[in-house]
Amino acid sequence: MASTYPISKAIRRDLGKVEEGLKRLAAEPDGVLADACGSTLAAGGKRLRPALVLLAGTAGSATLAELMPHCLAVELIHMASLVHDDILDDAPMRRGRPSVHAEWGVTVGIAVGDYLFSKAFEVAAAAELPSAPSILAKTSVDLTEGELMQRRAACRADLARTEYLARIEKKTASLFETACRLGALASAVPGPAADALAGYGLNLGMAFQIYDDVLDVAGESDVLGKAVGADLRDGTMTLPMMFAVEETGAVDWLRGALGVDSPGAVADALAVIDRTSAAQRAKDVARDYVESAVGRIADLEPRGLRATLRDVGNYVIQRYH
Repeated sequence: MASTYPISKAIRRDLGKVEEGLKRLAAEPDGVLADACGSTLAAGGKRLRPALVLLAGTAGSATLAELMPHCLAVELIHMASLVHDDILDDAPMRRGRPSVHAEWGVTVGIAVGDYLFSKAFEVAAAAELPSAPSILAKTSVDLTEGELMQRRAACRADLARTEYLARIEKKTASLFETACRLGALASAVPGPAADALAGYGLNLGMAFQIYDDVLDVAGESDVLGKAVGADLRDGTMTLPMMFAVEETGAVDWLRGALGVDSPGAVADALAVIDRTSAAQRAKDVARDYVESAVGRIADLEPRGLRATLRDVGNYVIQRYH
């Protein structure tokens, strides 16, 4: 069962208001676009990125009204990237529901992703933080570059660990970093503390993605809301696969499953990984990133915020226990 965020009731209430804001934005367009945006929103999600905006904001003095645009913007960008990623991966499901393109077609899926990206920048531009649009623009470029890195490396069983880490930093961790930085800047947090929070977010995002990659080879489909082995089918090399190759001393078993639409080949590869300590080793790396994240905020005040951010780090690598 998924654990819940270790955050205060006040932050939970604020996240509820963020959800209301997302619903209003999803309902703005007409016709099928509104229906598809609403479906994307209804699929739910952890809303971890806006939660990080709110948490980082507690290091300063911002009101919810000042933080709200940044909460909305980071979640809209995240949602848009998922819609487009599902199209590229031809993924039929997202969080236990049909993906947008699977239900409405690729054209609508592209339009939904474009709309969500556009609304993110519209919301950010209206905020009282002049640097927000440029920060989000850089992050959007990072997401795109990360996706292209993944495409270029598809089906490469010899992918280096450094390449993998560079990819997930752009594709996942950069938005975590941005969420924390925007929350800090909107709250007028001093530069060193804002940098510390951003560093926390970056390392947390690395841990998040590595743990996601573990779940894809060692999770349970009914809990995750999607089939395990998706990375194998898509030809996406991940850290637990690397560790399994290293431990088995062979790579043919993996080459035979990467990017192959064969349930049998995927099942065989998952069985090989399961016989190794690869999943646990990857979890250990994720935990190391959590420790690095917490280390970045060792001097952050207030102390209660440090404790909460540590708990969030533990949540990220214990989401389905």
